[in-house]
Amino acid sequence: MRKPERLYAFYDTMRSLHAHFIPDWRFGQLMSNFWGWYWGKTKKDMFFPEEDETLEYFVKYIKTIAGDAAVDQYLGEHDG
Repeated sequence: MRKPERLYAFYDTMRSLHAHFIPDWRFGQLMSNFWGWYWGKTKKDMFFPEEDETLEYFVKYIKTIAGDAAVDQYLGEHDG
């Protein structure tokens, strides 16, 4: 069985970025927009990336919305 504890940091970071940078978006809206963007960048189906790769691309996606500096600063301040 895969280690379920790997999910805590993954979801905490996604939740934190969502709440801070785009709190007006519903979860489904966020996921639909993110996975559409991800597909455009990678041509990979959403079922294949592991959590670390998904989070790497999620951060890149949030940077397209909020800017590199703002996201880097936020993650630096919040142990992201």
